[in-house]
Amino acid sequence: MDIVLNFIVENIVLVIIISIPTIYLVIRDLSLASQKKMQHKRRLEEIAASERRLDTLYKKINDNRKDLANKIKDIEDKLQDSIDNNEQ
Repeated sequence: MDIVLNFIVENIVLVIIISIPTIYLVIRDLSLASQKKMQHKRRLEEIAASERRLDTLYKKINDNRKDLANKIKDIEDKLQDSIDNNEQ
């Protein structure tokens, strides 16, 4: 332990020169990892919201499809009734 402390004390400038960039890189990498984690979480929330919007749109499309099919059937029935009345 004394050997390490003696080396650090004797070469304090060298230790500082090496430590500062190392500390900077570690802090930078930790902050970038934190930012990426937050971005990933936001993207997952955006995807979930988008899926909810898509589900709503699919439900509207299916409702409109059913409504359209009913209207077409009503029109066909009216046309058939009209044809039957004209034949008589």
